[in-house]
Amino acid sequence: MAKAIWILNDQCSVTNSSLAAWQDGDLVLMAESKKELDLPFAHQKKTAFILGVNRTFAQTLTREGKPVVYLDFRQSQPDWTQIEQLTRLTLDRQLTEVWLMRPKSWSQRQELELLANSGGFQFTFTRDTNLISDEAVMQPWFAAKSFRMETFYQKMRRQTGLLMDISGQPVGGQFNFDKANQQALKQAPAKHPRLSFKKSPLLLEVLQEVQRYFPHQLGSCDSFYFSLTSEQARRELDHFVAHILPTFGQYQDNLILGDPYVSHSLLSAYINVGLLDPMEVCQAAELAYFRNQASIETVEGFIRQILGWREYMFYKYLTLMPGLESANHLHAHRPLPAFYWTGQTHMRCLAQAITDTLEHAYSHHIQRLMITANFATLAQINPHQVHQWYLGVYADAWDWVEIPNTIGMGLFADGGKIASKPYVSSAAYLRKMSNACRTCPYDPKALAGANACPFNALYWHFIATHQATLQHNTRMAMIVQSYRKFAPEKQAAIAGQAKAIFARLDAGQL
Repeated sequence: MAKAIWILNDQCSVTNSSLAAWQDGDLVLMAESKKELDLPFAHQKKTAFILGVNRTFAQTLTREGKPVVYLDFRQSQPDWTQIEQLTRLTLDRQLTEVWLMRPKSWSQRQELELLANSGGFQFTFTRDTNLISDEAVMQPWFAAKSFRMETFYQKMRRQTGLLMDISGQPVGGQFNFDKANQQALKQAPAKHPRLSFKKSPLLLEVLQEVQRYFPHQLGSCDSFYFSLTSEQARRELDHFVAHILPTFGQYQDNLILGDPYVSHSLLSAYINVGLLDPMEVCQAAELAYFRNQASIETVEGFIRQILGWREYMFYKYLTLMPGLESANHLHAHRPLPAFYWTGQTHMRCLAQAITDTLEHAYSHHIQRLMITANFATLAQINPHQVHQWYLGVYADAWDWVEIPNTIGMGLFADGGKIASKPYVSSAAYLRKMSNACRTCPYDPKALAGANACPFNALYWHFIATHQATLQHNTRMAMIVQSYRKFAPEKQAAIAGQAKAIFARLDAGQL
């Protein structure tokens, strides 16, 4: 009997495990959901990327001889989810057996569970081949106890053999070289050339559609650079490993004006949508080390982001949902400032990070963690609104990876269930790691006054506000003690400066 094989938006991989079950007579079903494409703060480039990848993947499957029924957003119900669209396609073709790779999204899993319980379809869920680990093995471990990423990462290193020697020990004598990569910026490096590809007729059509049907979305489709096929994405991987990876470790934590990418790979969007296999990417970096093309510090740091953080965040997401999405442990309620969708602020580092985001639907992890999220945490901005912004503007953001990174890692809104401490800083860190302070109208060394960098007073105001909680955090207790040793006059100056900053922020004058 013929069956339906569903391909979801972030499952566009030729190694999608559900496709292994395809036989003559089966139908591959794909659908676009305008509701899910048109998120709050959605970026035109992200919308175009998702549409372009999915439509191109459908063409690839058709060329391979697999018949595809594809429903685009203009033909579908505008307020239906992708699962609802696929359900209708399946019923219209009188199919009852459905195969699909298990989705990462918690909300899609809930939809599918209700659908399966209704008895209308017989579902077969196949393993998610977009993960290096096996969820069936790993998830019970996460559900049974709580542990930090490093424990998980070392377990994954041993299981995969990545950067391990024949005796079972980590290459270089240790698992983690993070401290070696946290280097202050002394001189901005030369920009790395990035690959670009000729736009296909399909992509040109998609770009026109996005501009026509989603003109209200942030950013624009100008200078669209994303790859749409696995072949193009692999060329970007090869280019990164050969020309950019050697400097990744040295500059991964730096924010450099005029260089939105620095030495980052730009591969996360391709991994998360299925164009690149995460193990393939790790192995390419590992090979560069063994060929003496990149240092152990650089390669380990790069692999840790994929093998460690990416997979760890997925399991934390599954374990902590649905409460994680609405968590607000620090009781932050200030609305998202208008400059998050304009970039118009005098704070040079923040303006740069937001402008890069609005232009490219991308920014690297320091721009996200230590600039936009750091400021949002210190300024007591509503974490749900920050989460919606991150999910909408970044091409690599899907709820399963974005929610734990934003709510947990970036904002500490989960109260420490993911990160061991709030990732907040004053201007001292930013001045060390970036060249933005050199041309900023705000003084990074000043605590109070009209020209003092807002990060300074807001940082100490954050410590003061949450000291009752932070004093029990082993990584923050000394900071709390430092604040308590400030003279009353200094504490009062901090409070007054923070109040003035909040007034300017609320008035759109920061």
